Amino acid sequence: MQLLDATLAFALTLAALATVATTILEAVLRIARMRKKNLIEVMKLLNNELGKSSLRLSPDERWRFFSQVIANPVVVAKSSLRIDWKESEEENEKILASFLSSFGKHQDRKGTYEKVSLEYVLRCLAESDSVKRAAIEAGDKLKTELNRIARKYEELGSAVSAGYKQNAQKWSIVIGILLALAANVDGLRIFEAYWKNPKLAAAIIEKHEDFMTKDQEVQDSMNALETLYFDESQKRAEIEEAKNDPTRVSEIAALEKRLQEIQKEITATSKMAAIKNTIQDAQNQVSDLRTLGVPIGWDYYPNCPYGKAAIEWLNSSSECRDIPETKRGLKWDLIGSCPINTIWNDFYGFLVWLLKVIITGMLIGLGAPFWFDVAKRLSRIRRGLKNPNASSEDRLAARDANGDADERKKIVADVVADTIAEANSEKAS
Repeated sequence: MQLLDATLAFALTLAALATVATTILEAVLRIARMRKKNLIEVMKLLNNELGKSSLRLSPDERWRFFSQVIANPVVVAKSSLRIDWKESEEENEKILASFLSSFGKHQDRKGTYEKVSLEYVLRCLAESDSVKRAAIEAGDKLKTELNRIARKYEELGSAVSAGYKQNAQKWSIVIGILLALAANVDGLRIFEAYWKNPKLAAAIIEKHEDFMTKDQEVQDSMNALETLYFDESQKRAEIEEAKNDPTRVSEIAALEKRLQEIQKEITATSKMAAIKNTIQDAQNQVSDLRTLGVPIGWDYYPNCPYGKAAIEWLNSSSECRDIPETKRGLKWDLIGSCPINTIWNDFYGFLVWLLKVIITGMLIGLGAPFWFDVAKRLSRIRRGLKNPNASSEDRLAARDANGDADERKKIVADVVADTIAEANSEKAS
């Protein structure tokens, strides 16, 4: 049980620190607008599929479809979405591919969505004239083709998402290592402390709910940012509608004021201020752990009391006490020189410490969700041993299939039925 408690406390400690690394990474990725770039990448790949599709959409139709899917029409300048098409279909294909590649880089194209549901994509596609003709001429074939495109959209999205997660994981590990170095987090030293001091391990386990709450707060803040972006686009749409409606002129000033307030909230949440606040949260998180007695920080090796009395060496960390007395003199008397003295007097020991901290940082870089999952599993095992009777990323207005083939077919069927009805209605009128 003591080993299990020490392991559980260790997992919770890494989860608390990983929460900080995960938050910093998320803030950086949002500033870099990585999710918007990923959506555009999916559209570029989908363009290749539509070019081979039996629907035979022209480059112009495909461009109108893509601009409707990825560009918020209220935010994006309409002039930036115009293309001068040529007479040659081959030239137009190149123009479309080139314009898609450059989309999102221009200052006027920042109003792209971060996530678009499968149903919204299909309904935008269904507005194309080629698709409407196919709906009238061959509804069953249209259903088959849309189902193929829907499947491809999910596959392409999963592929781009996997690449995004892989890159994010690398950066998460880098941030974890930097955090471990900055806070002097030696995983082996922490685990030994929990193993030798069951009361300390128990105190960390008691804070389990606090750590979970902090992790949930991080997730809530990210969800809040998503909501702010959606509110911003909605408010812009309301302002445009009010400007075009003479009876609503008096509302424009209030709407624009609210839009400015939302933009300030977005700036405060997503820009560098958010990273600064996160760093402060990291310091508080580490301070909370240190207050409980977790051996984190620069009171430990390689920060040894060079040139000080024997009593201070006696009270220092075990690694410092292992340094021979003949090497405890002060070699370098500079600010922050203690680690330098350690390198000079205990080079091999310093390398071992550095390796342990780097490995700890890599473990932190696995992310808060990973370590909280480990902690939950260990906690269930722990309860079972204690009690033998114990049981063993948006367009939110539409749906996603999330890999469910039946749900995807249902979405396709609904879109096809609506498209046929609309196409027949337009033909009749």
